[in-house]
Amino acid sequence: MPDTSQPPELDLSQYAVSNILSSGTSISHYGLVARNGSWYILEEDTTNGTYMYNTGTSDYPTAWTNRKAATYDYFYVEF
Repeated sequence: MPDTSQPPELDLSQYAVSNILSSGTSISHYGLVARNGSWYILEEDTTNGTYMYNTGTSDYPTAWTNRKAATYDYFYVEF
């Protein structure tokens, strides 16, 4: 029987950088998309020293357009 006590490993190598935006403030956004259309946007806040994530399974262009108003959370929550 397989070991189900641990979650399956997450392979983020399938994602490629699609967009980067550094607006001259402490907040930068990095958009990454996989071939299957799933995506994540990484929000870097250099003032607070945090990296937060927003994820989805489709419609990356709309997510990127709305990135500033999106809700971001910790890696362990989003993935």
